[in-house]
Amino acid sequence: MAYPITYRWRIHDGVLPLRQRHMRDLSKLNLPNSLTAWVHERLEWAMLNLLTKGSEAVLVLHIDPAHEVRLSLDDVREAPALTLDDLCVADGLVLGVEKPMPSCMPACMPAPSTSCNPSPMPSTNPSPMPPPNPSPMSSPNPQDEGSMDASLTMTGDVWFEQEGELFASVVDLSTATSTLCRDLAETLGFKVNVGLQPKEALFQAASSNQAFVISDEFGFIPIGSEGGMESAAGGETATTRLRLAFAKLW
Repeated sequence: MAYPITYRWRIHDGVLPLRQRHMRDLSKLNLPNSLTAWVHERLEWAMLNLLTKGSEAVLVLHIDPAHEVRLSLDDVREAPALTLDDLCVADGLVLGVEKPMPSCMPACMPAPSTSCNPSPMPSTNPSPMPPPNPSPMSSPNPQDEGSMDASLTMTGDVWFEQEGELFASVVDLSTATSTLCRDLAETLGFKVNVGLQPKEALFQAASSNQAFVISDEFGFIPIGSEGGMESAAGGETATTRLRLAFAKLW
């Protein structure tokens, strides 16, 4: 890892939806086996000790290049309204979305924030896990001077529909929610094209309410002021059908 990574995963009713997909995301980082096992152990600890039925929160997992791992819980944030101004565009291609978000108070169930030295391996017994820090929870993502805290920035993969096909403007589908969307779309019979897309195509799709962002924290978010997902003729589009199928598993 050459740069820090922060995951923000939605907790619903005390469980982590798409958990196995999230674990596959971690495996793509090519972390040392001992560190990966350590992260899995801490996640198991959090699921068993911090969450109860009915819990609604966001699990924040931060991993930096020095292999320091921080785990914490945030309060649920309201999904933002997204417009074309929130898109990240470079050389005419849509790279993603980056939306500044207001800070949220720490969740009522604080999680330990710990560092990992992957050698030697920690005990597999979750009881030695360091206790929660009673002081106010620090941000899971350390800030460089002059930079914005990544935990306060909403990110996600940009998708849109064109002529009955779906396009994901990403180099690779790597998040749990985006791989779920791909699998659902293909099951519904829609072709999914993966690769950075020109902004003109996305802007045109957004004008017809057929552009959206997929986020591990917020799920399916339309792009555009209207927020609708129906076609102008009132029929169901590929975007609408995908949204409905996604909602059943999200």
